[in-house]
Amino acid sequence: MNGKKRNRLNILFALFFCFVGASLHAQKGMISGTVTGESGKYLDLVNIVLDDGKTGTTTNSSGYYEIAVPANDSTIIYAKYVGYLVASVKIFVKEGEHNTVNFILKASATDIDGVTIEDREIRNSTFSSIDPKTVLVIPSVSGDIGSLIKTLPGVSASNELSSQYSVRGGSYDENIIYVNGIEIFRPFLTRTGQQEGLSFVNSDLISSIYFSAGGFEARYGDKMSSVLDIKYRKPTEFHVSATLSLLSSSLHIEDKIGKFTYLVGVRQKTSSYLLGSLDTKGEYKPSFTDVQGLLTYSFNKKWELSFLGNYSRNIYRFVPKTRETVFGTISEAYKVMMYMEGNENDKFNNGTGALSLKYAPTDNTNLTLTLSTYKSIESENYDILSEYWLSAIDESMGSENYGEDTEVLGVGTFLSHARNRYESSFYTADLKGSTQIGDHYIQWGAQYRHEDIYDIVKQWDMTDSAGYTIPTSVDSIGVSSDIYDADFTLNLYENVAAINSLHSNRMSAFVQDAWSFEGRKATYHLTYGVRATYWDVNKQFNVSPRATFSITPEWKHDMLFRFSTGYYCQPPTYREMRDTDGVLHTDVKAQTSIHLVAGMDWNLNLWGRPFKFISEAYYKYLPHLIPYTIDNVMIQYHPEYSTQGYSTGLDIKLCGEFVRGVDSWISLSLMKTEERLKGGEYFPRPSDQLVNFSIFLQDYIPNNPRFKMQLNLMFGTGLPVIPPYMELFTQKYTSRYAPYRRVDIGFSWQIVSDMVRSDWNFLNRFTDISLTAEILNILDISNTISYTWITDVSGRLYGVPDYLTPLMANIKLSVKY
Repeated sequence: MNGKKRNRLNILFALFFCFVGASLHAQKGMISGTVTGESGKYLDLVNIVLDDGKTGTTTNSSGYYEIAVPANDSTIIYAKYVGYLVASVKIFVKEGEHNTVNFILKASATDIDGVTIEDREIRNSTFSSIDPKTVLVIPSVSGDIGSLIKTLPGVSASNELSSQYSVRGGSYDENIIYVNGIEIFRPFLTRTGQQEGLSFVNSDLISSIYFSAGGFEARYGDKMSSVLDIKYRKPTEFHVSATLSLLSSSLHIEDKIGKFTYLVGVRQKTSSYLLGSLDTKGEYKPSFTDVQGLLTYSFNKKWELSFLGNYSRNIYRFVPKTRETVFGTISEAYKVMMYMEGNENDKFNNGTGALSLKYAPTDNTNLTLTLSTYKSIESENYDILSEYWLSAIDESMGSENYGEDTEVLGVGTFLSHARNRYESSFYTADLKGSTQIGDHYIQWGAQYRHEDIYDIVKQWDMTDSAGYTIPTSVDSIGVSSDIYDADFTLNLYENVAAINSLHSNRMSAFVQDAWSFEGRKATYHLTYGVRATYWDVNKQFNVSPRATFSITPEWKHDMLFRFSTGYYCQPPTYREMRDTDGVLHTDVKAQTSIHLVAGMDWNLNLWGRPFKFISEAYYKYLPHLIPYTIDNVMIQYHPEYSTQGYSTGLDIKLCGEFVRGVDSWISLSLMKTEERLKGGEYFPRPSDQLVNFSIFLQDYIPNNPRFKMQLNLMFGTGLPVIPPYMELFTQKYTSRYAPYRRVDIGFSWQIVSDMVRSDWNFLNRFTDISLTAEILNILDISNTISYTWITDVSGRLYGVPDYLTPLMANIKLSVKY
């Protein structure tokens, strides 16, 4: 371990030990006893807390506890246990006195949200429910919902700087996100995770999260891979929360005033501290700001009007200076040193507005009309000159020149230029309805969307590393003396110049029915429906039937078996239509996918605690695909090709109380996805990640539950590497990125809560105050997101890895009122 890493670790561990160092008050009396359930069974790990909010312990495996209490004063002792009603008793002890207090806890009518008590309709579908509170505590770089989704089975991601993710072999563009029924769009011009900024979803405002990795219903849009369905809260009383960290800050306020409610959130993120840890050094000046609001007015029980608004202002400014990257193997190590000048100035501004009118003519019927608009104005401007030196370095252990340059292999120059601008305006009218008729729950909807897109792309890259970009002059040896025969052209590595505009109309409609019925020793549930779409650019009409059938046997164990299938059509967007030369292919047809998903859902008890085991095996046949390549987060489609492929795999998740009272889970995904030109040889798709494994674990100190720990571990095997010189579908991609490995850990201290009070009375006005210390990438693993390609003097190509963030710390303060 080098000196820099040792210093970072020493500082981080010093911060950690200072953070967890807290002392307990000395006490003068003692209370002990046991805690049992109504059946007489002893309960372990029951939280025993005093009313001062600062003293607590837990019961052991025999249900026994012992706790020191203040003498000569009345004290209330609480016994808290998940799944049981809180019990309390008021006691008075004298100095040195030892009394006995036994508790018998009564089971509550509910249990952990999303584990034992859950929406039956959700369980019968391919969706899973996620506790929104988890988003606020998971340790991560971004701190948004994307970090949580990446830990779910079937989801893969290899970039902590981005909120994008791939699901079961699909691209980022195959995932659809809804917030309160409104489809969310992502920026077009972003090339790297550094530019991405804030995701649309504001974690402070969420009331529910549902996610499906495939086999979803007809009412959920026209994407092929996944659905993320998010609902924002409808406030019932006044609340305020604020979060401040080294990476971002946020503020939210909500209230109900008569028939009117409002929910407003503001976020600000500046990732200079984070980006400063990357290999490329310079002046990072990003600024990402987001304002969202949900306003609702209920006229009466039948009529309700709501407005969801969002404005996002994302600015990324960067003045690069130097870059030093060491790569290769122990036996063949290299170093690249780059000196840079120039700057990059990018802006990604967008806004969303949606007005919804809800009408409930009867108790069983609901109608919703939504008018929404989305506007995006994006610009990308950069001129960056990079001069590099490629050297071999001495990695011989014990050598006097260890780590030093031994030979200069190449010297070269990059010059990158861009003046890109993208504007889009979407106008949508959406009508949805639902009604309950006996055992049938029928839903239907129709949507019309008009899209205006204007795109200017002007970018080029020059590479001068082997002389091939130097123009031939008239006096060069071997060149004709006729000036008209001389070639003065400067050959650029990449040169794209195009101006495009697209005005189009999309229409879609769906109808579906959910039917539950009782059979012999089982309950059956069938959801079936059909979706239709039309786009007036390619004149294509698509029909997408989908169905899910589940059975819940009357067994001793609470198990459900499910099978889903469907024909999914994804009409092309502007991104899929534009090729590498900026040319639009307006004749491109919809990508298609046939899903076959078989799953099992089992609610069980392990170690006397509730768990859920979920597994799904799937096969997706992909009759028509638009192939793509990916560099960092930029997806480049190749609409001149038409391919077919498949994706198959197994997803497993075990979630529940690995530690009593807090939810954790383990996810494992095995997957293979390939594509081919029709009649040709199969090639791995860019998202071909064979194994993906993740753990999200929560724990706390038994004798002091105010101190908690959250751990987020991710592992994914390497994705295929497609060098820039390689023509698609001509030779096998034998190289892969190194596996993505990352562990983030957080330690939180609950200073104030409903059960924890502070010695400083002014802090007790708040409902919650928490301080969290996060150690990000605690193993300090250098993960690679892409490669910068350079050559030496002999023309040999080298892929210089673009590393992601190293080990670093973050401090976060959260306050709720």
